[in-house]
Amino acid sequence: MCYKARVPPRAPSTALLIAMTTVSSFSISVLIPSLPGIARGFGVAASEAQLAHTLFLAGVAVGQLFYGPISDRFGRRPPLLIGLAITFSGALAALLASSFNVLLLARGVQALGACSGLVMGRAMVRDSATRDRAASMIGYITMAQSLAVVMAPTIGGQVAQRFGWRGVFVIMSTFALLVFVWAVARANETLLHRHETFQLRAVVRADLRLLCTRRFLGYALTAAFSSATWMTFLAAAPHLVIDIVGMSPARFGAALMPVPFAYMFGGFLTGRLTTRYGIDRMIAIGFVFAGIGASGFLVFGAWGELSALIVIAPMVPLALANALLQTNSIAGALSVNPKLAGAASGLVGFMQMACSAGFTLVLTRTANVALMPLSLVLAGLAAASFSAFILRGPRQLSEA
Repeated sequence: MCYKARVPPRAPSTALLIAMTTVSSFSISVLIPSLPGIARGFGVAASEAQLAHTLFLAGVAVGQLFYGPISDRFGRRPPLLIGLAITFSGALAALLASSFNVLLLARGVQALGACSGLVMGRAMVRDSATRDRAASMIGYITMAQSLAVVMAPTIGGQVAQRFGWRGVFVIMSTFALLVFVWAVARANETLLHRHETFQLRAVVRADLRLLCTRRFLGYALTAAFSSATWMTFLAAAPHLVIDIVGMSPARFGAALMPVPFAYMFGGFLTGRLTTRYGIDRMIAIGFVFAGIGASGFLVFGAWGELSALIVIAPMVPLALANALLQTNSIAGALSVNPKLAGAASGLVGFMQMACSAGFTLVLTRTANVALMPLSLVLAGLAAASFSAFILRGPRQLSEA
């Protein structure tokens, strides 16, 4: 392969990048208040209904493995458009599902398409910016993207209470279709030099090359374990707050709003401060807040008394930490080998969602979901993320 001197291209508008990357996270968050309703509607246990959440995470994980390398060969735009069309089709199929198994299959299809926006958004940013500038851009995108994520549980709770869980899939399919139309009109290509061929062996080699790079692995695992704290919390919180505490889906969605607002503020801090202090210092600050949140969960979990405030409050500093940790560690992972930015974007996304899916499945399958098991899992994930960052190794001269 031959790589020429690169003149950074111009990325799509920030608004479009936000919309692209929001499709997946919105599709996760907006359904959360509906999970108890899905369980009642199909006559399945609460742990079975959680599969609609876990399977989506798994689908996003697997899909990202392929979108990155494919985009290195064919460019960023074609996989993006195909993925958005797939996620619209999956959401529509879920809306019309006549059985729980059909719903799960549709959610898997939806996830395989939704992850295209995540991968292409990160890769497009890295195509057009330096290492710290990319982290700053991702931070601003995260901040604005969080406005949609902030509203997702509230929207989902209100829609589910008035129209049932199928109404939530009307929202998801409409959103996916609008972003697809927008991307067709405005998503320009940012990859200047494409790989000459696409072979599965080359994909595996690229992934193995990245996985054998200590610095990439450290940043990627930092992002993966951090991401899993949020996704695991989302898997357990509806059962704790709606089924056990007895809060309505609409009130639960409103009560959850401080959490994504904290995530949004973390994105704002990343956007404002990363170019000044660098990604490693911003990650270190993130771990301070992660420690506060994890300690809060352990204290409340040991206390034993359950309320919506006790379940949600410790997640606020953890969410702020997530924004600082994920945006900066992702930018660090993509900068280890800029020639493999697409593959790196897909691989780090896979590791994030695979880790999240694994821990949510373990939590909901091996124990009766209670606050203390959730607290132990979240504290362990925060500790694992910190360990991965410590083990990342020295910075390479190629990172720019």
